[in-house]
Amino acid sequence: MPIRPNLTNVWNMDNRARYLRLLSEHEITQAYSAVLITAVTLRPCSERTVRSWLNDPAKPSTRPCPAWAVVALEKGIGYMLRAVARRNEDQASKAP
Repeated sequence: MPIRPNLTNVWNMDNRARYLRLLSEHEITQAYSAVLITAVTLRPCSERTVRSWLNDPAKPSTRPCPAWAVVALEKGIGYMLRAVARRNEDQASKAP
């Protein structure tokens, strides 16, 4: 069964808001989101980079959150959820 993201009102948000929503919905830290993005894109992404995307927009160190980062995070979360579901199925089949 494919896992689909909840897209209600997502397209009305900016990338920063979408990214923050994904973090809170899936209880993912900024550091772990950087790991997921690195795994999906095969390019380095640091926690510091993620912080610069999610910083208060009024701060000078803030950078715009790119759309590709949101897409990569969504894919990474999907992979993570499928891996957890697969692991749970394997453990359930091994249970006496």
